[in-house]
Amino acid sequence: VWASGLRSEIKRPMRKSLKYLIKTDDSFFHPSTAGGHLLKQSQREWLQAAKQSSVSKQVVAIRHLKFDEQLATEQESLLLEKLRSPDRSIVLHSIAAVESLKLASQPVADELQLLVESRDDEIRAKALMALTKLGQLDELTIGLAAKMIDSSVRYVVFVGVFALSSLESVPDPVLRAAERGFVRAIQSCDYEFVGLFATALDRWLDDAEPRFEQLFQDDEPDCLQIAVDALRNVREQAVTAG
Repeated sequence: VWASGLRSEIKRPMRKSLKYLIKTDDSFFHPSTAGGHLLKQSQREWLQAAKQSSVSKQVVAIRHLKFDEQLATEQESLLLEKLRSPDRSIVLHSIAAVESLKLASQPVADELQLLVESRDDEIRAKALMALTKLGQLDELTIGLAAKMIDSSVRYVVFVGVFALSSLESVPDPVLRAAERGFVRAIQSCDYEFVGLFATALDRWLDDAEPRFEQLFQDDEPDCLQIAVDALRNVREQAVTAG
């Protein structure tokens, strides 16, 4: 009934899409049951739903997975398979599920590490974020995170810095990459990234301020002042949080 009140340019594509969903059964909604009971399935039923051929049903099922001790092995096995899926949306939601369920086994870490090498920016960023939160960064992924700092995609840079800043120390090539990113952020007045880089550098350097003086010795004095102010803000926030 509500559809009859829609404007024609909205109504036509809506009805076309609805007919497609009814024809393919590619939806968890069923008018006869209002679809509500389908979202109250047990974890075992969600596991079975995730094995269906419909991509959208797999995605819905994956999104509803919650850790179940009795099904932990089956859940991990399923998500390992989904992480290898050729379908982008399934991979992305599987990464999120792995992080949510805190699956930090070596086989899961291995699959995520492979995804960090993906050409898809969102996949590699989400995979690196999951590895970071699961405490599963290794030498290879640390190097890949450093390369992300040079990306032209903003959220890829953010995840790279986030991952690296979780470490107490980093190799010199990674440190140099972070310093280059810090300089770029200040020169472009990107204050969000200035703060992120300052936080990471302050963690890795024994005495960050003299190093900042070296980095900005050929720049305008304002650049060094921004760097020093960012460092002081980071330390003040740490004291307040502590």
